[in-house]
Amino acid sequence: MEQNMDKWNAVRPLDLPSLNTLLRRKGPEESSTGVKRDIRANADSDYTFVNISGGECLLYASGVSFVVQQAVEGKLVFFEYPLPPTSLRASGNCSNYMGSILLFWSPFTVRGQRMNNFRLSLTFDRANSEWYLANVSLSADGNMIEGKKLEYFFNGSEVHRLQVHSVPAYSFACGKPKTWMIPSGLPSAKNHYGVVFRNLQIQPFRSGYGFTDQVDDCSEFFSAEAWMAIFSVACVFVITVFGVAMISSLTTMDRFDDPKGKPLVINAKE
Repeated sequence: MEQNMDKWNAVRPLDLPSLNTLLRRKGPEESSTGVKRDIRANADSDYTFVNISGGECLLYASGVSFVVQQAVEGKLVFFEYPLPPTSLRASGNCSNYMGSILLFWSPFTVRGQRMNNFRLSLTFDRANSEWYLANVSLSADGNMIEGKKLEYFFNGSEVHRLQVHSVPAYSFACGKPKTWMIPSGLPSAKNHYGVVFRNLQIQPFRSGYGFTDQVDDCSEFFSAEAWMAIFSVACVFVITVFGVAMISSLTTMDRFDDPKGKPLVINAKE
């Protein structure tokens, strides 16, 4: 997998409480399988923060939503159903950049629609000089889904297009990651489904007591803002060069002057 990302020094979002504060609010739980499960969702928060096995697997997102894409009058319309952090339970295990994170939302109602359960599994692996998201599986059961149930497993090429990967000792972060859309299996299907994250950061390894300061950001070097700045500077530069060239081409009006005659001299007196 090609590595084409810029490395930035970043810090954890300012609105994210410290790990000690979260531990005081609610301690870790043990799942029936013996895998340590840490809950990092609070009733007074609107973000999703998962800390598994004391920092081995970390995931942060300012928002996670279930997306429904519908064709309305020939236009594609997206409907987002936010997944509440208060209904989130997480489990998994990570070691040496490899492992998995299981996100499970218990039954909830959002925007008048009932979601009986929602499960999202992320599997990480390591190859050569980078770690990457290897597999993603999604399972959902709700009123907004055709047939009420939805199950899908993202294969290798589909996961590769998500571009979730980084080098060792660096976590992955993306302010506007790609929407994880599920391709429609039937031509007659009316809806397409997917998952979208906001301000996503993933770290499948331990680094102290939280996210590392070394982050691979998914933002392209030539973003829309950068292109706008370059275009503005180019316009100002062209106008300046044109103005200087026009001024330099100005000449005095000496068409009717007699080169053999005495030049006109005007003495200015105060």
